[in-house]
Amino acid sequence: MGLFKVGTDGKIMTISREELSEKALEALIEKNPETILEGEPLLIIGREVSTDYGSMMDLLGITASGNTVIIELKKGMTPRDVITQILEYAVWVEKLGYEELNRIALDKVNAKSLRNLYMEFFGESGLLENIIENVNSEQLLVIVAKEISETIEDMARYLRERGINLRCLKYTYFSGESGEKYLHVDTVVGKEPMRGATAEISPIPEIYRLLDKVIEEIKSPELTAPQVYQEFGRLFPDEMSKLKERYKNTPHFSTKTYIARSLMSYTKRETAPIVLTNKTTQAPGDWGYPKVKMFRKKAT
Repeated sequence: MGLFKVGTDGKIMTISREELSEKALEALIEKNPETILEGEPLLIIGREVSTDYGSMMDLLGITASGNTVIIELKKGMTPRDVITQILEYAVWVEKLGYEELNRIALDKVNAKSLRNLYMEFFGESGLLENIIENVNSEQLLVIVAKEISETIEDMARYLRERGINLRCLKYTYFSGESGEKYLHVDTVVGKEPMRGATAEISPIPEIYRLLDKVIEEIKSPELTAPQVYQEFGRLFPDEMSKLKERYKNTPHFSTKTYIARSLMSYTKRETAPIVLTNKTTQAPGDWGYPKVKMFRKKAT
């Protein structure tokens, strides 16, 4: 059976499969990396990245949590050595810290630093410590191919059961009668749990524990990041001093920015006592922005 497009007049039009070169597939995924993470944003920092082993990985990305994503693309059936190949990349990538990843970004992405790329790309959903202090804590390995062989499926599942975060995706490329293009991506391996890995509840960041206490102290039903910043400094002067010391040499990021971004991510927790509203208000003169967003306490 084929794939068909139904026009507004009810007429069925044929959609044909089309071949795609590895280079074309690489360019397509580089521009639309969210297609392989089921809509999750992914920042591509390197294409055709050379490793110390003399090999070259197709794409290297960073998630909002600061973890690396290694992507290997194949236009046809996956060869058996693709598993060895992507594991080799993972062994090399696992050793990279911020400085090494920053050099890859500077070399591949318009000479911008990894920090600036990350903050521009993820905006308020990103936290600076994820890309500087906690970067590359985990690696996700992704194989994208036109066909995933049964052998590769079995090997990938075996590795997932032993804690290796490996996914296999199958793609199909189509073209319509009017020249429109379609890409279909299906997860063959990766939705099942990694049974060999220990299921752990992610620890609550310490900043969230402190924000819990700060929000409790603020009595008004509505609040802003500047209010939280001021109350945070009053309640936790030692922690505030440490934050100021940490960010004193970062011209594009300050302690105020850290508190504001932490507050944004804090509200995304189900248990957070506040929600973000669509209202803004005038910011204090020393805040650096003319307007700030407002938050509202949940009804208890």
